[in-house]
Amino acid sequence: MVGAWGLWPALVDANQLENARLNLCINARDAMPDGGRLTVETSNKWLDDRGARERDLPPDQYLLLDVSDTDSGMIAEIAARAFDPFFTTNPLGAGTGLGLSMAYGFARRSGSLIRI
Repeated sequence: MVGAWGLWPALVDANQLENARLNLCINARDAMPDGGRLTVETSNKWLDDRGARERDLPPDQYLLLDVSDTDSGMIAEIAARAFDPFFTTNPLGAGTGLGLSMAYGFARRSGSLIRI
């Protein structure tokens, strides 16, 4: 976990934020069955007019939560569906396919976004 000092306050449901972070970390962990590195970072992010327009958000100050791993990444077809409810690449009986869609819904309800 890499945390920045002086993070801006954010008005957000703490339990839903924790659930989203947990789901992102579980998905990243599962993407690395042979091991790897999982990094969670927090930082402040200012979106100017251009940056906000590119992300379909209003210009403002945002708190960034970045979850990354050392896996090879997703192919475009999977990345395009990753936030769809019940979509999973796990074998039958291993996962619900709800983790990323729940994180996506939380981000949007919180006035933010989530990207792969």
